[in-house]
Amino acid sequence: MLVPSGDLREPLSVRYSKENFPNILKLADNLKRIGEQYNATAGQVALAWLLAQGDDIIPIPGTKKIKVSDSITVYILGHSSMHLSTVS
Repeated sequence: MLVPSGDLREPLSVRYSKENFPNILKLADNLKRIGEQYNATAGQVALAWLLAQGDDIIPIPGTKKIKVSDSITVYILGHSSMHLSTVS
């Protein structure tokens, strides 16, 4: 993605560049590995990590239907900061 210098989207062009893609895959694998320890999905771990960042963070999951079990899993993971710290 070519973004002109000074464009507000410029940081995203680096983050999602072809060169950074292996790092994105490592992060996704890490989320999946942590999730396997708690019988959770990588998405649930990501939401729990966001919640653990502070009271001023409100994650908005991209779904039409949230299951109660998903919410409980995210809550429990959010209180397991030892594992979530490995995500950062």
